[in-house]
Amino acid sequence: MLQKAAATALALVLIAPALQAADPCPCVPLSHLWTVASCETWDCAQAALTAANGDPNIFVMPSASEEHRWLVLKRITAGSAAQSADSTFVIEQYPKMLDGSLRFDSIDGTLSPMLVTTFDHAVLVVYMRNAPARQRSTKH
Repeated sequence: MLQKAAATALALVLIAPALQAADPCPCVPLSHLWTVASCETWDCAQAALTAANGDPNIFVMPSASEEHRWLVLKRITAGSAAQSADSTFVIEQYPKMLDGSLRFDSIDGTLSPMLVTTFDHAVLVVYMRNAPARQRSTKH
């Protein structure tokens, strides 16, 4: 009887880790993307932060654009939303600083490029889709 109990205990000790390793969930790891929206005033940007209610996946930063002074950057689950094709700003995400900085260097300065790192180790390059119209320094 004692040998039978010992053999059963030994079998459970050897089999239990194998049963735990077989994960019944065929889950797909979620990936995340960053989106950008522009605001003309601080009130608009502040409203986006207030609506986020302390969510660490959203932050606001100033832009060099006279028309769209504030950018709202938000981290979302891939596939849950789409970035508008006609938005004023473009955001690109890179896994390494070298890749992001090479892209940053290749963007024309008139598009006001910005290089940002985030808490999830992403390197973001944000720039204007179209260069703003140049204004004359003197009026004719």
